[in-house]
Amino acid sequence: MQIGQKIIHLESVDSTNNYVANLIQRKEITHGTVIMADEQFAGKGQRGAEWHVNPGKNLTFSFLLENINLSISQQFFLTQVVSVSLVNLLKKLKLTAQIKWPNDIYINRNKIAGVLIENQVVKRNG
Repeated sequence: MQIGQKIIHLESVDSTNNYVANLIQRKEITHGTVIMADEQFAGKGQRGAEWHVNPGKNLTFSFLLENINLSISQQFFLTQVVSVSLVNLLKKLKLTAQIKWPNDIYINRNKIAGVLIENQVVKRNG
């Protein structure tokens, strides 16, 4: 399944990442499902910081990727790939963006995006 084949749109939620985590626990979500919200009133930032947004003025979404074959030591590569991909997309839109590592995207010294990737590591037999 590709990312976005199933989209769950919410008017308001504490955090799209929390919503995904709850669906994972209840086994009610599949790979590629996107959770998007008009309002996220307790979004997560890095190291426990909150991410505040104006309702209807921001893109707030999370999606589930299952079975990503990265060791724990390689997990940061996922953040790097997403951040660089965002900068490349913006470049195609004729916007010059920079990455403030580890996870912020800036245009003209203004933060326009934050990338937060949360992992649930599963031990596999074998």
